[in-house]
Amino acid sequence: MSDPTINESHPLYWHRKFDAKVQECADLQARLDESERHRTKNRETAVGLQARLEAAERDAERLQYLANNPLGGQVTTNDGTVDVVFWGISAHPKATLREAIDAARGGVNG
Repeated sequence: MSDPTINESHPLYWHRKFDAKVQECADLQARLDESERHRTKNRETAVGLQARLEAAERDAERLQYLANNPLGGQVTTNDGTVDVVFWGISAHPKATLREAIDAARGGVNG
């Protein structure tokens, strides 16, 4: 609308104003869409972080179980036998550490 001959009485004036408004609406919609993409991504990130936090809490419970249930034993070396305390479990070779601890905890799944 920089042409000085186009004023409110000129037919192109309103056409150009309309085009400008259409473009403004399209720009706003694009910004809204981008904002929604960020919100969606942030929600997904929050859900992922929450899942990781819950998994870490379950792992902390597993480690606490091991810490609260030490085992006694003896180690024999060339210098003799000494009493020891250790934290350990045994499981099937294909079991994960988490599965082994859960089994030792009495089948508690975390």
